[in-house]
Amino acid sequence: MLALKKLHENLSLVRDQKKTGRVYVYIREKDAINCVWIVVKDGQVFDIIVQKVSNQTQVNNFLTQPIKDIVFVPAQLTESEEPNPYAPSIDSLLKQIESGKSDTITLSTEPTGRLLQLSNQINMIIDKKKLDRSTIRGRIGLKAGILMNITENTPDDPNKIEKLIQAANEVLGEKLQ
Repeated sequence: MLALKKLHENLSLVRDQKKTGRVYVYIREKDAINCVWIVVKDGQVFDIIVQKVSNQTQVNNFLTQPIKDIVFVPAQLTESEEPNPYAPSIDSLLKQIESGKSDTITLSTEPTGRLLQLSNQINMIIDKKKLDRSTIRGRIGLKAGILMNITENTPDDPNKIEKLIQAANEVLGEKLQ
């Protein structure tokens, strides 16, 4: 419960002072520590990313896991980065923590896999630049050596993630995170 209070304090401070950076939430699991990054920009949630160590901690249930520690690290985000449209607002996170029902807290963040997040980010950049989605996704897939039919059921693979980021950065001329 103290950890949730610390998380609440950190998120409140981030919101009130309109900070930009990452709130690292370290989750204690059986034989490992998992990390959830709450990326914030100007005091609002920009994205939530789980550093996968196991399948136990997911983006939509991280507040139900035993929190070991919380750390805020200021950082600059590039202007070309787009927020995850499925990320909850900082106020909804705070309300869920305040409700005291942390054992039942779940977040409605549609894409939970990192590959799916990257795929959606690629689509947003393509749309923003008014490019042909099929052609550009095809180029990225060929350059990365992966099939771009990424769905919510596509398992994350660190090797594919790295290749996808590198290929997308080259083809789109923008840096993915």
